[in-house]
Amino acid sequence: MKTFKLTLAALTLFAAFTFSSCKEETPVVVEEVVAVEDGLSGEFAINTDASTLSWLGKKVTGEHSGSIKIQEGSFTIDKNVLTSGNILMDMTTISVGDLTDAEKNAQLIEHLNSEDFFNTALFPTAAFVINKTDNASVAGDLTIKGITNRVKFGYTLTESETEITVEGTLIVDRTLYDIKYGSGKFFEKLGDKAINDEFELKFKMVSTK
Repeated sequence: MKTFKLTLAALTLFAAFTFSSCKEETPVVVEEVVAVEDGLSGEFAINTDASTLSWLGKKVTGEHSGSIKIQEGSFTIDKNVLTSGNILMDMTTISVGDLTDAEKNAQLIEHLNSEDFFNTALFPTAAFVINKTDNASVAGDLTIKGITNRVKFGYTLTESETEITVEGTLIVDRTLYDIKYGSGKFFEKLGDKAINDEFELKFKMVSTK
């Protein structure tokens, strides 16, 4: 009986030791922590060579379109939302893209630069400053011919491996900027010489990574 008790005690001790050893050697599984991206953020300078600013004006008998060069600018993004930005436009670079006749093209450019329209000799630049945004729209101050008005419009933000792009279209009432030539608001009996008060400014701000 003493031998049995000793053997039983020894077996009990061995089992306890074995269980304890196995428990200590069980590997600890550590879960991998994956960082969650908060979205694109930062201030980005505009690549003026890659960026574009186009205009479209309509009249009773048709329309004209062209481009204006962006002189400089930047924009700020916070978690994929455009929060601020600015564009300085060189109005002396206004061009016409739809007239293939060289003489007519030059005549229209000269007229657009004159006092009837943008008076670029006195106001060589225009500016747009973005100061209020949300996920889909932008509000800011547009200054043309030294006159500033509030505008609001939608925008899109895209990112590729090489660049960040912000695009949008402004509908501008030119008469608010003392551009009254051919406007039915100020002149009667214009007939087919009437020009729409609103024109379109479409911008593409590109920042190269």
